[in-house]
Amino acid sequence: MSPLYTQPTATLLIEYYTDPLCRQSWAFEPCWRQLRAEFGHRFTWRYCLSGLLPHWATHAIGRPRSSRLACLAVKCAEQQGPQAGDLYLRALRTAALRDGRDLARPDVLLDIASELAAQLPGLAKQLPSVFDATIFRQGFLHVAATCAPANEACAGNSFSVRCIPGLVLRRAGWPDQVITVNNQPYEALLQALAQAAPDLFYVASLEEGGAG
Repeated sequence: MSPLYTQPTATLLIEYYTDPLCRQSWAFEPCWRQLRAEFGHRFTWRYCLSGLLPHWATHAIGRPRSSRLACLAVKCAEQQGPQAGDLYLRALRTAALRDGRDLARPDVLLDIASELAAQLPGLAKQLPSVFDATIFRQGFLHVAATCAPANEACAGNSFSVRCIPGLVLRRAGWPDQVITVNNQPYEALLQALAQAAPDLFYVASLEEGGAG
């Protein structure tokens, strides 16, 4: 089961369907971070990685099946906490899509982990670092050697999500809502969320076309 990134008062779960090699997801990163910064206290969230989903439409990421090992690496990073998984996924996107590094190579994935850990030391060595490369290495090598199951613990792909990036909103007593992200501006994303869950995302100025 993918870890849930929770807030005490959250009543909504957002499943974010994405992939380390998806350029559209990379472009969506600023909107995703802004959404969490402004409304993260109102929902829980988790990543659903297309490289671990069975029967995924290969055209969604452009490089069929090449992202599976990278997706497994993200799940290993998440074992150290949601922030670790989030930062490692972001590091993979940058490495692959900006720097052209090959995420199908285990040594590259391990190198990126070491580089990330070096950027995130503990605060004056009094607090544990956000991401420990040694712990990651142990978990990743075990997963890679044992060929961990490929099925992601997200159900939305089986009936609704056809391309990435995409968001599935789940809420008890409410029908699931699917929002396809097509590099629209943040205001458009917020409008879509306000329509799907007005009590959580409504902003008065949306009626005038602004984000508030």
